[in-house]
Amino acid sequence: MILSATTAIAQPCLKYEPAVVKLTGVIERRKAADVNLNEDHNPKGKWNTYYAIHLARPICMYSDSETLAYFPWNDTISNVTEIELVNIFPDKEMDAQFKKWKNLSRSRKEVIVTGKLEHAFNGNQYTDVLIDVQVPIEMKK
Repeated sequence: MILSATTAIAQPCLKYEPAVVKLTGVIERRKAADVNLNEDHNPKGKWNTYYAIHLARPICMYSDSETLAYFPWNDTISNVTEIELVNIFPDKEMDAQFKKWKNLSRSRKEVIVTGKLEHAFNGNQYTDVLIDVQVPIEMKK
């Protein structure tokens, strides 16, 4: 068999929630325009900060009857390279989580994020796929 330089490497395909996955990559701090405000109501241009994992290699997401029953908007997509971090930590823990994510983004070191994947479903989400972080993020060894 002869392989050319244009031969594509297969992307691992992952399932949406309720499956729990582990992703490897670098945490990045991002800013995006607040999509809930238009120019008339937000003349100074409000920006939201969010954190995402830039994956070590692209993945694809696929839907099946289980994931579609869980959330019908979980679309099959490919070439996912960045996933927004979200969580359902209690309010008192949110600030601590954001500080940890900020420090991880500054370190530029590879990490492992464990959680459940879901497709974005509103304008307050900035990547096509989100990960609901289930446990503290760990540094890759």
